[in-house]
Amino acid sequence: ADGTWGKPVALKALNTTKETTPFLLADNKTIYFTSDRRNKQSDIYKAERLSEDWNTWSTPVALNDTINSAQPENYLHTTPNGSWGYYSSANNSLGKADIFRVKLYEDNPFVEVSGTVVNAVTKRPLRHLPIQIRAEGSAVDSVKINPDSATFKVKLPLGKSYHLSAQVAHYKELPITIDATNIKEYTPLKANLEEGPVPYVVLHGKLLIKNTGLPIPGKAVPTIVVDGEVIDSAKVDLDNSTYSLKLNHGAVYYVQVSAKRFESFPALLDFTSYDGYELINLDLQADAEKMAIITGKILDKRTNKSVVYPVQPAIEVEGVSSVSAIIDSLTGSYELRLPLKMAYTLSARITGYYPISESVDVSKESSEVTREVNLTAVPVEKGKTVLLKTVTFEPGKATLSSSNVPALDKLAAYLLENPKVKIEVAAYTSKTNRVSTLNMAKTVIKYLASKGVPAGQAFAKGYGIAKEGRVEFTFLTVN
Repeated sequence: ADGTWGKPVALKALNTTKETTPFLLADNKTIYFTSDRRNKQSDIYKAERLSEDWNTWSTPVALNDTINSAQPENYLHTTPNGSWGYYSSANNSLGKADIFRVKLYEDNPFVEVSGTVVNAVTKRPLRHLPIQIRAEGSAVDSVKINPDSATFKVKLPLGKSYHLSAQVAHYKELPITIDATNIKEYTPLKANLEEGPVPYVVLHGKLLIKNTGLPIPGKAVPTIVVDGEVIDSAKVDLDNSTYSLKLNHGAVYYVQVSAKRFESFPALLDFTSYDGYELINLDLQADAEKMAIITGKILDKRTNKSVVYPVQPAIEVEGVSSVSAIIDSLTGSYELRLPLKMAYTLSARITGYYPISESVDVSKESSEVTREVNLTAVPVEKGKTVLLKTVTFEPGKATLSSSNVPALDKLAAYLLENPKVKIEVAAYTSKTNRVSTLNMAKTVIKYLASKGVPAGQAFAKGYGIAKEGRVEFTFLTVN
């Protein structure tokens, strides 16, 4: 503190014959000095202090041949962190001695890889996507990523080889090899990382009723149709009226939603220029189908009055499943909605009654139409007769017309459900159509038998021209 010094003490562990130009690093442990201990003019040595009293040192080691030569080397000094050294040497000098610079150790021991994450097919940067840089399958910490340009910069420690890749959602990683096993100092490298694109886009959205913003109801069972074919792989959420499906690149598609009692509108989608994964939001719409509104009364044939509560009727429509009618059990009236462009056979099913079928033809209608059709049911009583008004024969023959099937199928089903019921099938002809009415009735019996009705449950009877071409049946027994 007063500017005086203690007595100098030789560092015996370092001294031999002649040591000069000592330089102590900022760590207060590492020393470089010049010595002639190898029987040459001078070399530079390095030693490290091993004790707090400065008397114990590691054995001095001459620096490698990169620095020491057959010529004298002196005066090694370093940068503050010791990574670069400056010294004097006559080896390869321009005169007696020159000043040289040398890297003693790498203070930035990395390879720094920079480049762009690109689509492997088109080589276009994958901009604005979440990117993770991975080495050996694990995320790298020392990385900088610019999502706007899809560029990256990553540091990898020296002395190893790496499989470097980028992880991007819906792309396949294609690793590259960065070999830093023999690199000794900081080295910048340029390398792009390629990503294998999946060959499809994902289309998703809502299923809506056109011009209403309302969802298509799940009971309409909406399905996704592409180019006229139902796509089973499409995911449809009936509860939330949403969908999603995958469509491959390189094609033009017509996509639409198909639902019961709705008219769909295809959307044209051109994916010929797509080269990677895209999530595309598209709501599909369908318009409520134009319907035929059928209304009327459910009548008891015996009284010609409405069948009312507590009797619970049901409306059946031949050839149409899952049809539901609105029935007012207090007034015996009903309302039914049916798609256009078809012909229907309607009947009222009531316990203790046999339904009489009625035809409704809206096959030529193109706009919403209302029809009034009363449905009659005959009480199942011995002696009651039911007219099969839709059963006809080909002119001049005892051959059934094709339109007979629904009415006769209904009769066959009824007889099979009620095996104790027996009926008489009666046929009539006209004055101009000379056909055996018994044969006509037998034709009906034969058809019923083909549906499983046993012999002895239905009998044939011909009555000539008494009722001008009618076909009917009468209950013989009901229990």
